[in-house]
Amino acid sequence: MPEKNVELVHRLVDGINTDELPADLLTPDFELSNATTAVADATYFGAEGALKWRRELFDVVEDGRFEVDEILATGSDYVVIANRLVGRGRLSSAPVDLRWASVFWFRDGKLARAAGYNTRRAALEAVEAQE
Repeated sequence: MPEKNVELVHRLVDGINTDELPADLLTPDFELSNATTAVADATYFGAEGALKWRRELFDVVEDGRFEVDEILATGSDYVVIANRLVGRGRLSSAPVDLRWASVFWFRDGKLARAAGYNTRRAALEAVEAQE
């Protein structure tokens, strides 16, 4: 199961980067919460919420690309990654390289929840607390 979940994370990342977020990857009650220092500081719900998150993120970062730097941990129902957003500030043209860690939780083969954390340690502690 962990390998399948990693594959789903990569499909999601591809969808984020192509603006074709595959809604079939998400449970109807999907929830996404950002790291507190994120560009888009809110909690989003469902496929529409995920699309809104993507729009808000890429509205401020031109030529943006969401990247997985490293798979930090996997379990039967989660994947923890180190990730980043690279591009240029839309208004300033300054280089952007935002790094954080994310946890993706799965239910019934779909993504049920995603959360961003400011540190790798915090992301790993989030899954340890649930085991």
